[in-house]
Amino acid sequence: HAIEMYLKSYLNFHGHSGDELDGKFRQNFRRIRRRVEPFGLRFAGRDKATMEYLVHTPAAVRLEYSGTAYYSAPTLEDLSALCLRLREFIGTEVGLGSGCLGECQDDA
Repeated sequence: HAIEMYLKSYLNFHGHSGDELDGKFRQNFRRIRRRVEPFGLRFAGRDKATMEYLVHTPAAVRLEYSGTAYYSAPTLEDLSALCLRLREFIGTEVGLGSGCLGECQDDA
């Protein structure tokens, strides 16, 4: 879910409306990936493998079979790493900096 939200926020920054994102982009990682790539967001290595899994595996299958021996899903580490890279890339792209990847400290 976090990966989808990061990517949708990136599309929103590039002019896609909330209604559009909630409509034709809803849980459609193939469409989302195709749309973010022209804006410069590319996936490589483990991130690409994780995105391929999200693109080619329906949400219902991901939820029902991800814990079985016959089903290969991205590891928690792969998902977490992709989220961190998306946070850094998108945060920098939209002018919010790279975010806080460690322990955040208040400016107070």
